[in-house]
Amino acid sequence: MSTSKTNKPGDKHHDTGNKQTLEYLLSVVSKNREQHCAKVRNIAFKQAKRILKRSHSSVRKRMHHHVLTLRDKNNQRISAAQAHNQTLIRQQQQQTDQKILDNAWPALHETLLKLWQKPAFRVQWMDAAINHAANTFIKPNWSIEHPTTLDEHDQKHLQQSLATLNQHTLELTIANDIKAGIRIIVDETIFDATIDGLLQQKTMIESMLLATLKQDTSEHD
Repeated sequence: MSTSKTNKPGDKHHDTGNKQTLEYLLSVVSKNREQHCAKVRNIAFKQAKRILKRSHSSVRKRMHHHVLTLRDKNNQRISAAQAHNQTLIRQQQQQTDQKILDNAWPALHETLLKLWQKPAFRVQWMDAAINHAANTFIKPNWSIEHPTTLDEHDQKHLQQSLATLNQHTLELTIANDIKAGIRIIVDETIFDATIDGLLQQKTMIESMLLATLKQDTSEHD
């Protein structure tokens, strides 16, 4: 036996209502899904933006540190190279100065010896020595040592020079080690105005020689 179901007029209206309800629910679900997706996208975008910002800041800091490190290393290399160059220049200048002094020192000795051989300059040399000693020594009894080549005229000049200085007692003595100049002795105090005595302060004289030579060179440049 078979049964058949007949649609009543109210059933069609019921089906239409169900369809509308279903479509409404689907639209609500779809709308909620879009809102949820948009919210998720916004959160993800903000997080990605923060990550990118932190990453960019980190990269920028690393690059800045790298640049500073490279700059420091470069400055250190430049400073080291400059210091090395300055050292080389000073060493070269010292070698040049030493060569100048090696040539100038014997020339200075020879020049003083030649000047002593000139009567007028020899008198000036002795007078300068006596005047300096007179300002230094208080006691009147002097002994003056001189070269073997000092003639009677020069010896007489020494005696006359001493006579004008409070009538000092004078003893003249030949010294074989003196080639030029005189050596004044008062008790145990000595004023050495010989070539060797005048050139005894070698370091100071060399500094004066170099200063004079450099000044002359700069004036001619």
